[in-house]
Amino acid sequence: MHTEALAVAPYVVKQARRVARGEPGYGATAARAEALSRVLEEQREALSACAEALAVPARTPLEDTAGFEMQESLLEQGRAISLDAVHLQLKSDVELLFFHQLASPSSSGGINDYRGRTRRLAYDVDPVFMVGGRALLTYDFEHVRNAARLNAGFKTDRLFSSGGDIAYDSSLGKLIGLNGFASDVFDIGADLVGISTSLKIARFTSGNVTELAVDPATGRDAGAVASAPFQLLVRQIDVGFDVTKLFPEAADDLYLEELLVGFRYMDYKLPRIFYALREREPGTGDVYVFERQSPAQSVTSRFYQGGFGLRMGNGEWPRVAPFGDVGLYGGAGPVRYAFSADPAVPGGPREVDEATMIALSGNLSVGLRLRLTSNLSRLRLLTELSYNVEAVGQGIVSRIHATRRGDETTYTVGRKIDIGGFDLFHGPRLLAVLVL
Repeated sequence: MHTEALAVAPYVVKQARRVARGEPGYGATAARAEALSRVLEEQREALSACAEALAVPARTPLEDTAGFEMQESLLEQGRAISLDAVHLQLKSDVELLFFHQLASPSSSGGINDYRGRTRRLAYDVDPVFMVGGRALLTYDFEHVRNAARLNAGFKTDRLFSSGGDIAYDSSLGKLIGLNGFASDVFDIGADLVGISTSLKIARFTSGNVTELAVDPATGRDAGAVASAPFQLLVRQIDVGFDVTKLFPEAADDLYLEELLVGFRYMDYKLPRIFYALREREPGTGDVYVFERQSPAQSVTSRFYQGGFGLRMGNGEWPRVAPFGDVGLYGGAGPVRYAFSADPAVPGGPREVDEATMIALSGNLSVGLRLRLTSNLSRLRLLTELSYNVEAVGQGIVSRIHATRRGDETTYTVGRKIDIGGFDLFHGPRLLAVLVL
């Protein structure tokens, strides 16, 4: 009885806390649930000490005692799959995604003075508009809702798109090369231990990139020099561990739905002009002035980053629940670029170089979640409206060497290469989820 109560108490406490957090119309129930939560928490602590004491005579760890061994194992869970634990999720999403390069004099640190350049690129890109749908099966495993997902036979279906396409996936198994049922089994295991994966591929197919002449004295545009069709394929992979699995009760109290710590990979290719800058005053790193520029060229940006992403909110339990996402990742990746003696003359000899480009990417979104059905009903209909902004800043920074002679320190001139601004992806997204 002690071990059974100890196993059940955390789940009862969790549900009681959710009711006690102010579900509209449940005033008296919330008060009783809050009192029950406190009583159960005290009893759970006492039962835990009691169960540990009962395990001492047998010289056996608590989790290996007969009481715990006779509880539901993974096999019992598998044999006892019931209709209540299995759900069919139907998802529909509408998304509008924009791309811009946001000019910034400090996109790669310090203040960049671009006076002297004669060329820059302007992107006029049509946004991607997409309407899609998806179906998947989920199973509430070990008392955890949607702990396991089965995507076999269900794929993202683009119902309509213009200006390009956007695709999402969350299968870690597919990313590492598994297929079919093997991928699904691997994903179930990853879900259970708290590993989260997301893959986003956005393709822009409508727009133009224009090369503009720039007055080197004033920095003002002097007219278009050339124009070409614009296409962009962006691929972003996030793999992280949900830290809230380690402290679920505290995460609920902090309105923390998810806290992912992990890895991000991103790559995309588009036309660039690189600018070489040098320090105005050696050793300060405050102001960088223009030195030379490259001709327009197609460049692949590829980054390997580490960081975190979190979602703040109250889950899907309240009728109306605002939420917000914040992510910050930093890292680097290889880049290949070329300079020439005269960037305005195409086909001339080029100086090709390879370097490591440092990048910092961050995203911020705000949204509102609306539950249209009762939380007592098996049928759940949720809608989620959000606006997301993601910026990627990148640049190549040369090392600054300092030489000390006596009381004097001499600095060599620091140099860096950047692209003149941030790459910015942003837009609204409407997501509707029907759970049966």
